[in-house]
Amino acid sequence: RITRELFISLGFVINEKKSSVTPSQVIEFLGFLIDPREMTLALPQEKRKKLQKQCRLALNADEVSVRTLAKILGMMQAADPAIQVARLHYRSLQTLKISALKQKNNFNRMINLNKKSKNDLHWWINFLETKSTVPINATGDAPIEVYTDSSLTMWGGFCNGEGVQGTWSQNKRLYHINELELVAAQKVIYHFFKHARNPSILLRI
Repeated sequence: RITRELFISLGFVINEKKSSVTPSQVIEFLGFLIDPREMTLALPQEKRKKLQKQCRLALNADEVSVRTLAKILGMMQAADPAIQVARLHYRSLQTLKISALKQKNNFNRMINLNKKSKNDLHWWINFLETKSTVPINATGDAPIEVYTDSSLTMWGGFCNGEGVQGTWSQNKRLYHINELELVAAQKVIYHFFKHARNPSILLRI
């Protein structure tokens, strides 16, 4: 109360709707729950329930529009910072949306969900039942950026001015390019950080 009165006396206009006058150790900021005691980030219950509802509606429908799929993807991507493995579980939905738009650039087009997309939706429904959190970087250190790339014949990476590269074996060249991209990332990270302990890495594939 004293702080509020001080700000008003100094001419500040307080936005009552966005202000929290009750002391709390967990705050909601920019759509996420921040716990400074545990230094964690979490998704608010309201957001979890909304995303669960959209996933269930899509699973129960015979067909969904590309627009609906894009909406669900947008909600998943918005939740990304609070769910460490989120990106692993919406790739199939992204692929389905991109493929549908390539065939016919129409967001109102109705499409059927494939098995992988349904599995991802089930994963989100089950995962959102848990009150999972992700750690916030408490040290304030910026993550080390690592760039990786792959073709069907070669792989390579770059970090802090140094590079590494190699060629794929004949057996590896039969792999799908998406698999090669992941294997390349693994090789590059191992090369640069095999002796590091708990490094903070920003991987750019």
